[in-house]
Amino acid sequence: MSISRREVINVFQPAQEISDPKRFAGRRTEFVRALEALLSDGAHLCVYGQRGIGKSSFARQVADVAEGKLGILKALALEDYKDEKFDFLTLRITCDDTVTDLERLLQRSLTSTDGFAPWVQEDVTKRIVQDARNLSVAPSGIGATSQHQETTETSPKKRGWVESFTEVVKDTQNVASDGVLLVIDEFDRMKDRSGLASLLKALAGVKLKVMLVGVADDLKGLIVEHQSLQRQMTEGAVLLPPMPSDEVVEILTKAEESLNRELLFDEAIKHRIADLCRGQPYLVHLFGKYSLLEAFRLQLKSVGPEQLDNALSAIATEGHEAMLEERYRKAVASSPQRESVLRAFAGIARDKIHNTEAYALCKSIDQPAVYLGHLRQAKYGGELIDRGNRYHEFKDALFKAYVNATPRRFVV
Repeated sequence: MSISRREVINVFQPAQEISDPKRFAGRRTEFVRALEALLSDGAHLCVYGQRGIGKSSFARQVADVAEGKLGILKALALEDYKDEKFDFLTLRITCDDTVTDLERLLQRSLTSTDGFAPWVQEDVTKRIVQDARNLSVAPSGIGATSQHQETTETSPKKRGWVESFTEVVKDTQNVASDGVLLVIDEFDRMKDRSGLASLLKALAGVKLKVMLVGVADDLKGLIVEHQSLQRQMTEGAVLLPPMPSDEVVEILTKAEESLNRELLFDEAIKHRIADLCRGQPYLVHLFGKYSLLEAFRLQLKSVGPEQLDNALSAIATEGHEAMLEERYRKAVASSPQRESVLRAFAGIARDKIHNTEAYALCKSIDQPAVYLGHLRQAKYGGELIDRGNRYHEFKDALFKAYVNATPRRFVV
């Protein structure tokens, strides 16, 4: 076998977005919608869906096309668009816990090297940042001194972050012929998302497109100013649903091709992984990676049932997916009974599950309703949500698929 362990480890990327278009699979219909929004004057984009569904990877490929990198069009057989000219200055901002509101978002976009900072003259950047910071810390109202009042009356008006952002966008819109595409990833982490509608309205005549990317079940869940932004965002709204089985198989096939087909998945294993992952591409990459590594360790030429089973066991016990495993351990704690109830609900693929249907899968458990009550409590992670009329639903489809796919932790 001429392939290396490094190549096997990196053929799947569960921990990061996919940058190589040759490894990107599926999402053809959704990509067409995004391309049309890029070409449409005045339209913005919004990419949303469940956690782990591949939003950042999708947005990365759209952003690359916006810059004129068209490799993904060949990968997705979208040659109809290859003659279109895409020429955006593409900037990307990722929200974190410090980006709490629109002002902090604009501050990040102006001062970050991934944002506008490299495209603005250094002295202009310094002046913009200093003006905005001075405004944000200047005293006002009760307690403001007369000295400060006199200074503000005789000094030029200070610019805030909104004014500075507007100025910079206007100054940079002609760097590329299509203007600026500002990608805002993990937008759902911003606690106060108000004000964006007013900002985009004020910039309506400027060559600026915004692509919001975040966790949400629907457009309204991501954009709090739904009524104000609906017209602008609806045309470019891209919901990423769970992937169909054929697209999951395509991910695995592309991994084989990246390894020159020196290490393969049995065809039945491809479909089993598709069933276990329930359309969650993060889990496809996770399960694919560790089952390939298991086959590589044994110097096998293909992944069979035993290698996949060993990989799933290792993921559950060896910390390969610490965050999901931590949630699993918190939910079940030291109770085999609670684990049985959790796994019973996870074993039913539908979103909303009637209690009696799940109870039928754990008949050996006395009073399963008690353990169901635990799984609704914050103490155990609150993984199940009461939907009324004795129906329950997992708060996170990714975690549900993980619970169902990995083996029991308690032997019963």
